[in-house]
Amino acid sequence: MHANYLDTLDWGILIAYFLILIGIGIWASLKRKKGSSLFLAERSLKWHHIGFSMWGTNVGPSMLIASLSPHSSPWPEG
Repeated sequence: MHANYLDTLDWGILIAYFLILIGIGIWASLKRKKGSSLFLAERSLKWHHIGFSMWGTNVGPSMLIASLSPHSSPWPEG
């Protein structure tokens, strides 16, 4: 097998993947009731679920790297 092209099996797997992905998308769109039920979780979440979700979204590797950089230290170099 050469690295320059895809074989028939590769194309079959790729097409099957996209068809399954589109099928899941159509199934999910037919199952939902209205847009607000998807966006607001039918207003069933408590404030702490939303808060931890927002906090978890903003915390990531960049926050860890920024907190460990020498420029973020409150102490003067000397």
